[in-house]
Amino acid sequence: MGRADRRQQLRWGIWLIVFLLLLLAMRNVRIGDAVAVLQTIEWGQILLLILLNGWILAAGTARWWALLAGFGHHLPFLPLLAHRIAGFGVSFITPGPQFGGEPVQILLCEQHNVPRPVAIASVSLERSLELMINFGFLLLGAGLVLRAGVGRTALSPITILFIFAVFLLPPLYILLLAGGKRPLTRTLSAVRSRFTPPPPWFARLFAAITGVETELAAFCRRSARFLWIALLLSIAGWTLLIAEFGLMFAVLGAPLSPVQLITLLTAARLAILLPLPGGLGSLEAALIWTLTEMGFAPSIAAGALLLVRLRDFSLALAGIWWFRRRLPYPPPEPVRLPD
Repeated sequence: MGRADRRQQLRWGIWLIVFLLLLLAMRNVRIGDAVAVLQTIEWGQILLLILLNGWILAAGTARWWALLAGFGHHLPFLPLLAHRIAGFGVSFITPGPQFGGEPVQILLCEQHNVPRPVAIASVSLERSLELMINFGFLLLGAGLVLRAGVGRTALSPITILFIFAVFLLPPLYILLLAGGKRPLTRTLSAVRSRFTPPPPWFARLFAAITGVETELAAFCRRSARFLWIALLLSIAGWTLLIAEFGLMFAVLGAPLSPVQLITLLTAARLAILLPLPGGLGSLEAALIWTLTEMGFAPSIAAGALLLVRLRDFSLALAGIWWFRRRLPYPPPEPVRLPD
């Protein structure tokens, strides 16, 4: 069997998984009930949701802008926002955990006379910060689920201390980098010493993380102010994301407690990490199952999913349109990200 045949089988296998997950998730949901739930939303509430989503996009773009400014390149904000949406559009249709649009951002960034190494470094740093905040939030969400369960609504004092500890991890990590330490590299070096020799996948992972952490450490020493700004913008973006998620369910008639909100958002983020394009099927299954366990009707989850998918597909189409519009012809040489 040739490589093309295996690729074709993998593609069909992915879409079969998507179909089965969608069938499993929607088996107890009636579309009419979901539409009836959406009809209860007022236009002012829809406008507020759109504004919140716009601020989330602006916060992510401002983080990238701050990192580029740290490298000495001050780009116009609105085109940079469009470039980031273009990257999201490509990532959305790429099978994988919301990756794939980075080369698009690099190519579009280069059109502003940003050298390729700087463009690659800025996108790598921006994604690294995003992943670091995502990991902290997922750790928080997993801890809440393990301590409180899916249905509990109250926060215990120990849980509150756990939340503060999780959110202290990113600034502590930056302080260590600024002091010349590389904690992830040191930890992985200790793990690597136990393998003789290490597996190829681990060697690639070690090289990638070491390279990114080295770049982060150098950036901390050279432009620490911009890195702190980027970190604060990341936290602001996550705060807005939580607010948007909570408002969406509030206007749908299902107000969530803080624990329920974080639990549901954690389930959604974990579902998106699965290697499915746009988390199709996995997001639907995660939201419907989690909300049902919390005691809400499946129609509430279906209404929320219609809103989320409408938002995501609209952004993805806008991003792909922008990329096609700005794509130079003939195509440039391929962008090779660091191994």
